[in-house]
Amino acid sequence: MMKNMKKKKNEVIAWCTKMLLITALVFTVSSSANAQRRLVPCDIDDYRIWNKFFENYYQKDAFCQYLVSPSFSKPYALYLKDADTLVVKDAEKEYKMVCDSTINHHISMLITHAVATSMFTPITQLGLDGTSYFFFDSGNGATCWSPDEYSNCGRLVHVMEEVVKAVKAEDNSLLQSQKPTVDSLITMFKSYYPDDYNTVTVDCSGLIDDGKDTHDVSISSYHKRINMTFTYPEKKYNQSIADKLKLQYGKVLQEAARWAFMNTYAIDWDWQINIIVDNSSPSKFQKLKYDYEFTIQEKDINTDNLIRLFKEYLQ
Repeated sequence: MMKNMKKKKNEVIAWCTKMLLITALVFTVSSSANAQRRLVPCDIDDYRIWNKFFENYYQKDAFCQYLVSPSFSKPYALYLKDADTLVVKDAEKEYKMVCDSTINHHISMLITHAVATSMFTPITQLGLDGTSYFFFDSGNGATCWSPDEYSNCGRLVHVMEEVVKAVKAEDNSLLQSQKPTVDSLITMFKSYYPDDYNTVTVDCSGLIDDGKDTHDVSISSYHKRINMTFTYPEKKYNQSIADKLKLQYGKVLQEAARWAFMNTYAIDWDWQINIIVDNSSPSKFQKLKYDYEFTIQEKDINTDNLIRLFKEYLQ
């Protein structure tokens, strides 16, 4: 009987040990899969440590750039300076490639959103040997160190490395083949913006048009990049209108604006989406130099209708 009890005890210990190992493995795989979702902002210590490297490779006239500093090989960099030109610099020479402005624009957007959604975390991956990657959107910087190839940062680094190869070889086919991955990563990094990035605000302004006093009330989202504007004659305007409009239409605008932000590139280069509410005018759309302008009637303001219009005209 003692022998059977001992055997049973050993079986229980073996089972517990197996479960612990499985749990540890699941945790490790889960942690690895979720690691390096974002870049990490460059803080002042980064700038001090990498000062000599930045002196040689950081270029102030590039609106976006990708800098690489390996432990055991020479540094190099990719610069976006013009709308249709990509430049790569390494220790030996500089390469230039004229390309389609669309792919150039999308690479720029990818760097912009990756940097903008970077975040300091309590635990930072450390290591002496490896490669440090730096991304700059104008003066804003973020970094990662030897990321796992399957992480978001690893995918980001991989696509940038392919762009570098394409520029060095002047291979337009290789460059264009990166666009699906670039666009996928743009959507991924856009999803990391905090909720308050899409906070709805209200602005009121008085106007004099043809001798008549009117008031514009605009509810806006994405830092006034998407606006819905109502106009009231002086006799019908009062200060409570702004709060009423925000309460009535703020959520509608917020939801439609998020759809436009996540599914189109309409506001990615300082363009605006302006929705003019005019009950005396038929619905219409016009694309201006830097704006998209929709004219609609108040009865047509709902999330589904706004998204339908965005799908039709912004994609």
